Amino acid sequence: MRLLFAALMSIGVAGTVDAEVNLDWADLVDVSAQAFEDPFEDLSYDQMDDLVMVVRLRQRLEKPEIPLEEREKYTARLAETEERLAQADIDVAWLLSQRWLVAERRKEAAWAGNPNWMDKQ
Repeated sequence: MRLLFAALMSIGVAGTVDAEVNLDWADLVDVSAQAFEDPFEDLSYDQMDDLVMVVRLRQRLEKPEIPLEEREKYTARLAETEERLAQADIDVAWLLSQRWLVAERRKEAAWAGNPNWMDKQ
């Protein structure tokens, strides 16, 4: 009985499939969503590390309760880090203004599916 049921089900399913399509994981990606300007991709590891350090130091310096000695140390390190980035022609203010926009574009690109395969089963 089970064998007969399985045979009938395979006939019914086979009749509804037009053609078998083999897809790779890469086929599911929307290539057009991947194409956007990402100013962070050209930064070296050290430059990205410096950019993160600028953000952290600025956040620390916003706290009014920081002792004067630490504030001076953070201020000096911030100036040194910003100078190193400036010497590499990196516009810190502009990059930081782009970070949330780029993050949103990366998120969209990560979730965007290939429109050629949408609503197909």
